[in-house]
Amino acid sequence: MWAVSVRAQDSTFLLTTTDPTYHTPAFLGNGAFSLVGAPLGTTPSLSFAAGVYDHVAGDVPRVAALPAWNVIDVSDGDGWLNDTRPDTSVLEGYRQTLDLYDGTISTSYEWVHGAKRTAVEVTAFVSRADANLAVIRLRLVPQYAGRVAVRFPCGKGRRPGDSRSRAWSGSSRSGRSTRCGIPGTSWRPRRIRCRS
Repeated sequence: MWAVSVRAQDSTFLLTTTDPTYHTPAFLGNGAFSLVGAPLGTTPSLSFAAGVYDHVAGDVPRVAALPAWNVIDVSDGDGWLNDTRPDTSVLEGYRQTLDLYDGTISTSYEWVHGAKRTAVEVTAFVSRADANLAVIRLRLVPQYAGRVAVRFPCGKGRRPGDSRSRAWSGSSRSGRSTRCGIPGTSWRPRRIRCRS
């Protein structure tokens, strides 16, 4: 209890930018697994796991990036969020914070796409208590009437129409496990909750 009240008064654990074009990304890791932050918080990010290497005969082993498990894309019906260039003309009120105490990267902004506006909040977390646990939490608040589509592709460079993408539109749908190319793991959206 004491640590919580002290932390609430101490902002030295918080590193924040309001510039979506900032070129030094935040980094989360627990010694076994890591994630590099992205400006939108929803686009593919580098991620690494201890013991995962790329090795070619005649060369030295090199740390290999994992498939992009953290990608969440959102459509307002007229376009996709991840196709947006990160700049302040389309991302109003942008703020990204690395919380060194809690081990989270929180990103928030209002996505302005034509006449449509959507409040976006993304939180990334890599657990120190469970080396196999990482979480991306997305909160959307559309400021318009209409449908919102959410897509969860798993893997680096997946594009719309890829048979390995999973998409939900409008209301929640139960998730099925998707192999992510990491031995012994699978990806599953644990909870999708839509409210109107």
